[in-house]
Amino acid sequence: SKPDPDIVLAALKKAKAEPHEAVMIGDTPYDLSAANHAGVDAIAFTSGGWPRERLSTAIEIYEGPKDLYLNLESSV
Repeated sequence: SKPDPDIVLAALKKAKAEPHEAVMIGDTPYDLSAANHAGVDAIAFTSGGWPRERLSTAIEIYEGPKDLYLNLESSV
């Protein structure tokens, strides 16, 4: 259903979380759009094959999970 935010809103409800308490990780512009429409910040992975320009609404962009982990580990 993406870019509709319904799946993101359902996940928030199940987690009993507010949008400002969550972050979504996605690898398509549709994922980011769904997150944005639900009021949730999003982190993008380029491993889905989309160019960085199409993922520019994300708060951060990484190559994939390993890149995110390494960046988080180096900042601690």
